[in-house]
Parts: sequence; structure tokens; C-alpha cells
Amino acid sequence: MRARHILPGARELTPFKQGNLSMLCGLYSILNSIQLALYPHRLTRPQIQRIYLDAVHHLSRRRQLKRVIGEGLIYETWAELQIELLDFVNKAHGKSLIRKAILTGSAAQNRQRTVQQIKKQLWSGSPVLAGFGGILDHYSVIAGYTERRLILFDSSGLEWIQADNLGLGEGSRRPHWILPDQTVAIEDDW
Repeated sequence: MRARHILPGARELTPFKQGNLSMLCGLYSILNSIQLALYPHRLTRPQIQRIYLDAVHHLSRRRQLKRVIGEGLIYETWAELQIELLDFVNKAHGKSLIRKAILTGSAAQNRQRTVQQIKKQLWSGSPVLAGFGGILDHYSVIAGYTERRLILFDSSGLEWIQADNLGLGEGSRRPHWILPDQTVAIEDDW
């Protein structure tokens, strides 16, 4: 593995941006991860709109839409929405995208192994969806790394997080933290 790497799609594509007043970073993180996972295939605007509308319909059917727009997604709803949208994309585009838990075993308990596992997934070509707690309180896509940073493909314009500032779990003393069971790679299981 090289000391720095960025997914090819993150170099060529632009992340979808959420509105200033929306709390939809969870939805946009999923859309951005799908965009990266499908690259070099590029989704058209109508295709993206169909995926977005499927997300809105899913949240509405689950009676979550109003709460999500006002407060954002909780982890469980975010995970359900990932599954829904990956299934929609797979059927619509003949793909086999899956969400894969990547922080298991020692990577779920050791911060340095967490960062190494994220880098390993990126090196293999898979974007990583992460819900960041702490100062950020934000869902985003990790799309690359340097020796000291995790590079984001983000709906709010965030560019990176210092790897040393990333902790594990709500009890972390670091400024940013992720939950191991809510950090997943999006990969093609073809």
C-alpha cells in the first residue's frame, strides 16, 4: 500500500452537495459513495434523481421523512437507507454493490488498526461510508488518504480529517470519532 491514495472517481467527479438548511448529509453520503463505487460509469442527472426520489419514498414509507429533514438520520435509519439505495441501484443498473462491515476484530477496538483497515479498503477501490461523531456530527464518504489524513468526498465541502484526531466510539477523547459497526465499505460483489 502506498503512503497516499485517492479513489479515481474522487479525482474526476464532484460530490453532490446538500442544501445549507437540510440535515440530509446521511442521504448525500450514500449518493456520493454510490457515485464513487460505480465509477468510471457516470450516472446521469435523471438517474441520480430517480435514486434520490427512491430515498425520499423510502423515508416517507417508514414515516421518517419529516424527522430526517429537520434533525438528520439516526444510525439505524442511515443503515436501512444504504441497503434500500444499493438494492435500487443494483436492480436499475445491473450491479452487485454491497455494504461491507470493515471494522471487525481488532480493527473495532484499536484506533490505529481502524485507520489501517480504512486505508486497506480504499486501496482496494472501495469508498468508505462513515458517521462521524464528536465535533463533526456528520455523515461522509472517505475517498482517499495521505500519511496523516483521511480524504473526504463530502456533501458539505469538508476535505479531510486528520487521522490522529479520529477515535473509536462515543467514549473517545479525540475530536472526531466513528462507530465500528456503522463504518462500511461499498464494494462491487461481482
